[in-house]
Amino acid sequence: MYFMVNLDLSTKAFSVIPINKEEYTTKISETIATSNSQEDKVERNEYNIIPYKYYEEEDVVDRYLQDYIELALFNPEIVYEKLDEEYKTKKFQNYESFKNYVNNNKEKLETMCKSIRKKYTDFETYQEYEEYYSQVSKMDLQQYKVEDNMGTKRYICIDGNGSYYIFDVNSIMNYTLILDTYTIDLPEFVEKYNEANSAEKAGMNLEKVMNALADKDYKYVYDKLDETFKANKFPTQADFEKYVQENLYSYIETEFSNYKNSGELHMYDVTFKDKANEKNEAITKTFIIKLLEGTDFVISFNV
Repeated sequence: MYFMVNLDLSTKAFSVIPINKEEYTTKISETIATSNSQEDKVERNEYNIIPYKYYEEEDVVDRYLQDYIELALFNPEIVYEKLDEEYKTKKFQNYESFKNYVNNNKEKLETMCKSIRKKYTDFETYQEYEEYYSQVSKMDLQQYKVEDNMGTKRYICIDGNGSYYIFDVNSIMNYTLILDTYTIDLPEFVEKYNEANSAEKAGMNLEKVMNALADKDYKYVYDKLDETFKANKFPTQADFEKYVQENLYSYIETEFSNYKNSGELHMYDVTFKDKANEKNEAITKTFIIKLLEGTDFVISFNV
C-alpha cells in the first residue's frame, strides 16, 4: 500500500492520501529531480494536528534500530538494499541467504519489535504484564555510541543480546547498515588489534565468535573452525548447527576466564549463561585460538 503525507507547516496540519504504485514512483522521481517537495495547503481540524516531540539522542538511535527490526520482519528486501555493499558481499551470498539470516533471528527480532509487543490489556493482571515487559525489555537497546564523520553520522548500537547494529546515516532515515562487528574488520578494530598483544588478540577474535553465536551466524563460526577439528567433529555445517542448538542456549551471555597459552595456541574458558532463564545452569567450554596472518584465526573447543 502507498500513501502520500502532506505537511502544512503554516497550519501545523497534515493529510494522508492513498495513492497507487505508479503515482508513488512519479512523486519520488519528481522530488529527486527537483530536490524539493510540494507543500499542499491543509485545513486544520481536531484530528490532523502535527504532533511535535523533542527527541534525545537515545530516542533517535532507538528509532533507527526499530526501523531496521520492523523492515527485517515485514520488508526484508528493503533492508537487503540498505546493507553496506562490502558487508553484504562478504556476509550473504544472495537475498535468499539474507532471508535465512532473518528467519534464524526471527524470534529475537519479534521480541525486540516494540510495535507488535503485547499491551497490558492482553493480560489478566498488571503484574503479569510487568513480568512480560521485564523479560522482553532485556533485549532492547542497551548501549550506543554516536560518531560524526564529515556530515555523516554513525550510530553504533548494542542490544540486550550483545548484538551490534551500525547505521551510517546520510540524511534522516537514509542509511546504510552493518549488522555485526566480525564479518568485516572495521578500522577501529584493526587499529586496536594491531596494538594488542597475542593474548588480547586471541580474546578479541574469540569475542567475534561469541557475537556470531549470539547472532546464530553458524556459517561464520563454522568457517573459523580448525580444519582437523572440523573434519573429526563436524564434517558438515548442519552437524555443527545441530550441536550448538542442542548444547547451548538460544540467548547467551558469555564470560572469559583462565587464560593459558602453549606456543602459538591460546586458551580461554568460556562460560555460557542463559539470558532467557537465569535459573538454568551455566555451561563452560575451553576454546583454543590459533592466530593467523593479519586478523585471521581458527578455533577449536572441547565437545
